[in-house]
Amino acid sequence: LPGGYDLVVADPPYSSRGLGHVVDGLQSERLVNAGGLVVLEHRSGQGENFATGRYELETTKTYGDTALTVLSAGVADG
Repeated sequence: LPGGYDLVVADPPYSSRGLGHVVDGLQSERLVNAGGLVVLEHRSGQGENFATGRYELETTKTYGDTALTVLSAGVADG
């Protein structure tokens, strides 16, 4: 992917336990611009901390068994 995105929306299958791997894959500064947003749809109560590396948690909203987590991208480390 060429990258330089300001908004990334990820909605992997609910049976997937590896949503953290999706966030890890987006750590490259070339994919998501500093200040860009990543919106993750996942099962509520999944319990993963997605705010890692260059991402900061903005908000998580729960709608029944679905949750939306919004992360903002900072500058990549190193």
